[in-house]
Amino acid sequence: MQALIKKETMKLVKSDNDISRKFPKETIPYLLKAIESADNKMKSDIENKIVDMGEKAVSELVDALQNTTGSVRGIVAMSLIRIGRTSIEALKKSGLKNPEFKWVADYLTAEIEGSRTALASKNEALVG
Repeated sequence: MQALIKKETMKLVKSDNDISRKFPKETIPYLLKAIESADNKMKSDIENKIVDMGEKAVSELVDALQNTTGSVRGIVAMSLIRIGRTSIEALKKSGLKNPEFKWVADYLTAEIEGSRTALASKNEALVG
């Protein structure tokens, strides 16, 4: 059974179809569950697939961030950082609703804003 789940996850992660982008609410829980038994290469592929979903995945990811632990939580957090500025509003709203989550939301928001500032500084240095 585990081999079948892994095979199906690989198909989903490797596919170029738009199904996962159109239906992140259905796809993300499946991908996050697969992380638990994935090797590092598959975890990286899953993270990239989630990031490719972009803004449509943010709400589901913020919810998942509050209910996961370990490497799954790390991949969710990194995905939100990589998706970028479109994650900030959902993170801040969740931080206000859930005081125990606020520090996580604040930290990820700072990472997103900080990476944008760092990129701007780097570009200025390259141009200037």
